[in-house]
Amino acid sequence: MDPQMIPPTYWRDRLRKARSMGLNTIFPYIFWNMLGPEQGRWIKTDENDIVAFFHIAQEEGLNIVLRPGPHICAEREWGGFPAWLAQIPGMVVRSYNESFLKASKSYIEYLANDLCNLQVTCGGPLLMVQVENEYGSFGNDHNYTAAFMLGPLLDGEYYTWAPDQWGSYNRHNTSEGRPEVVSGEESASISLYMFHGGTNFGFSNGAMWQNRTAVFTSSYDYNSPLDESGRTTDLYFTFRETIQKHVPEGSIPDVPPDLPRIPKTTAKTPLTMAALGQAYGFTLYEHLAATPITGNVQPGDRARDRVLHPPNVSVNLKAGDKLQLLVENLGRVDYYSRGNPYRNYLQDPYKGILGDVKVGGVVLENWDIFYHGTFRTPNHPPANPAELDTFLSLPNAIKGNVWIHGFHLGRCWRVGPQQSLYLPGTVMRAGGEENEVAVLELEPDWMEGGMAAVGLSEREWGNARDKDCPDCI
Repeated sequence: MDPQMIPPTYWRDRLRKARSMGLNTIFPYIFWNMLGPEQGRWIKTDENDIVAFFHIAQEEGLNIVLRPGPHICAEREWGGFPAWLAQIPGMVVRSYNESFLKASKSYIEYLANDLCNLQVTCGGPLLMVQVENEYGSFGNDHNYTAAFMLGPLLDGEYYTWAPDQWGSYNRHNTSEGRPEVVSGEESASISLYMFHGGTNFGFSNGAMWQNRTAVFTSSYDYNSPLDESGRTTDLYFTFRETIQKHVPEGSIPDVPPDLPRIPKTTAKTPLTMAALGQAYGFTLYEHLAATPITGNVQPGDRARDRVLHPPNVSVNLKAGDKLQLLVENLGRVDYYSRGNPYRNYLQDPYKGILGDVKVGGVVLENWDIFYHGTFRTPNHPPANPAELDTFLSLPNAIKGNVWIHGFHLGRCWRVGPQQSLYLPGTVMRAGGEENEVAVLELEPDWMEGGMAAVGLSEREWGNARDKDCPDCI
């Protein structure tokens, strides 16, 4: 796992869970472009405080094999190279090029100066340093490799699965429900890529060229044993059970519990916003079909006020399908006068869904209900900011970028497969403060309905056709 893809407040939690799965060493990539975004200027605070990450790893009983590049791939912007390299005359990266070698030496020496006292020979956690990365698949310039004094080859990556790329036909890569991906028949040294992928926040994702720009998603979940938000998965426990067979009994620590994310209520029948303690905004109602059912959807007694699906919609649900109804409160009635022909809704203020939801006249029971209003955090700050973690879904957005009071979460794009953005609690303003969501929608003419944002306790994956290019991947 790579520290610069994880909120620093969560480093200890992620590292502790790595040790609790049975791992003993972390292979972190370091991103040159984050440490040195401008030539001659270095940043080593917050997510760039690599020394602090090393200290925490050691405290949690983990060793380190450092992977600083200078090229690191990792589905990151230009493989971790800072953009200013492209402005140096005659620069050719990953080659026996004077300009590149000079810039790379400056970066490596800067990092080494900070980390030299953390080598295992000095009592620290740092066992080895890998220089360059997967160079054999890129080139064969032996002058270049000699300049880096490359030593023995290292196989640092056994893939837990694969990264996701934006595209209508690019399904989310996952091994969920497939524990056979871990055989565990023999004891062996392995290096999982990734144990915890983290997030390409902002514009930090990379791309591949395959006669088109194939762009990696903001989520770098990678189907890792520890998911993007740091929660354990079935794969995590499958690995843990496998590793336990080959290490001394009791040598693996207990697994720290995952913290719950945003509020979620489970009820036999839908609850109104008032019953949920929510005053304004949106409420998402979810029902998982237990049996096949077909017919028109009737959301309670009426839409209160706007259920975000076309009117008189008919659905054909199979067992296991999820029906989602996102309900918007457009504002409660503030005036009523006697004698008018309309109902007195000043005395009927309920929003959300009131009554049963029916499909083809059949009542649907057992609902999960997610809600958010004006996006204020609880009045009492949580003991751990991870309790505020959520996934931000923009059900009407087409393509754009999302910020939370200035922090750039990443890209959203209807084509998928990513349909929600990880919003760590560390980014939010806690203690009842209001958090502003800003969305730059690049294709507003394709939107159906207004912009809406909903916090979810679980990630959404899915695909849709690109209306600008229906035949594009």
